[in-house]
This record gives sequence, C-alpha cells and structure tokens, in this order.
Amino acid sequence: MRAGLGERRLVAAVRSLFVRHEVLRRDGFTAESCVHRIALPALAGRLVPAVRSDVLTALPWHVLLPGLVSAWTASAHLRARQVPVPTP
Repeated sequence: MRAGLGERRLVAAVRSLFVRHEVLRRDGFTAESCVHRIALPALAGRLVPAVRSDVLTALPWHVLLPGLVSAWTASAHLRARQVPVPTP
C-alpha cells in the first residue's frame, strides 16, 4: 500500500473484523498484533493478507475480504467526519 494510506486505518479495519468474527479472537490475537508493515520499495502498492488455514475453514476468503474492504471504507467515512472544520 502507499505509505499515505495509513497503518492505523488498516488496524482499525482489522479490529472491526475481530469484533464481528469470534474465530479471529479465538487464540488471543489482536488486530494490532496481526498487522505488520514491511517496507519493500519493489512491492509498493501491495497488501498481502495472510490467514491461517484453520481460520479460513471457519471464515472463508469470500467472507473475509469483502468484510475487510467494508471496514476499510467505513473507517475512511468515520475519519472524514472527524476532520475539524476551521472557524473564521
């Protein structure tokens, strides 16, 4: 992903998935412990989701990825509403 897209926003989106799906919380993981940034210039613009196979058994990609996209989009709308409006 581009650097400006924000790791905190990704963590917030993953946290939203954790809230919705118990299988993600089952082993004590947190959204913060699951998101890692690795700076590789040759791979700029990519997000690589890695999910354990036992999680995918209970929560397949066709459920997980749209949920992540939805949470990512929702976090953008929430952030847009929180921007302070300058007063004259």
